[in-house]
Amino acid sequence: MSSENLISVVMPLFYSSSCLQKTLEAFYSINYPKSRIEIIFSYYPSKDSTLEIVEEFKSRHDGEYFGITILERQEQGVSYGRNLGIRNSGGNYIFLLDDDIALCSETFKHALNILERAPEVAVACFPYASPRPSIFEHATIFRFEGRVTRTKTFGTGCVMIRKNVLDEVGLLNERLGYPYSIHEDLELAARVKKAGYDIIIDGTLIQAHLPKKRKYMLIGNIHDSSASALRYVVKHWKLYFTSSADSYHAVLLSAPTAWSLELAMYFFLPLLFIISVTMRYYQIGLLYVMLVLASAMFYWRAFNLRKLFLVFIVMAGRMARSYGYITRRIWLKLLRWRRKN
Repeated sequence: MSSENLISVVMPLFYSSSCLQKTLEAFYSINYPKSRIEIIFSYYPSKDSTLEIVEEFKSRHDGEYFGITILERQEQGVSYGRNLGIRNSGGNYIFLLDDDIALCSETFKHALNILERAPEVAVACFPYASPRPSIFEHATIFRFEGRVTRTKTFGTGCVMIRKNVLDEVGLLNERLGYPYSIHEDLELAARVKKAGYDIIIDGTLIQAHLPKKRKYMLIGNIHDSSASALRYVVKHWKLYFTSSADSYHAVLLSAPTAWSLELAMYFFLPLLFIISVTMRYYQIGLLYVMLVLASAMFYWRAFNLRKLFLVFIVMAGRMARSYGYITRRIWLKLLRWRRKN
């Protein structure tokens, strides 16, 4: 069979049994010929029933699909697991799927329609939401709901990528991603954008993010509505000033210059207000805040209080990331200077 329109689905597995059955049930219902779907499970050994679940799925459905492969790996790291699956794939399109995402039945057709219509588009991705989304999850997806639009980045949990683009820009950075750090998705997106390709997100299909009991977690689950919001914020902000700052440095090294300029913009946004208030230019400070809010409202189409609040969460996170990154770079430079002297 020709590999034209063959989709290679790569799913990394590690302590996945709590949600994997539902993920596979939804996957089996995908409205796309199974003979043109290749499934590659990249399995890191765990003490639950993950392996038994995928082996049963393979024994029941192997003849229906182009192929079902279970790769047992000895090296930890979700980026390594995804790369292993990609290297062993045969399709023209790679679909990266997390073990806790239940796909909508039309997902593959939507993704292929986006990619085949425009050769300059390298990536078609989809937002996902839990049954009871947290405020942070709403802040992540509200900009894309009901729209098919260009975006700067993509997550690696539910995304289709042209295989030839990965051959050109390279695979995921295996030093990034769980359990080492975050930002492996942003770093790959940065290389895709720098190579001149577009990324499209389809917000007309919101995928289901299933509740998952993880044995190990890096920062907590943003999509778990039962998680403590305060605990999540504290953990995330701590990481902004430590390991996340280091991993974001790897992102900026791979990214277009505009990404560094955007980081600088979010650094100066609150600083200009603080300076104006400190110098007692209160009217200028108030006018500046109103200008920033008006710009954000039009840029993110936030024309009600709920969306405006979500914009505030997004901007606060980006400002925290900029301050964490710049503080971390200054601190590391001071440490190097002290060692030399």
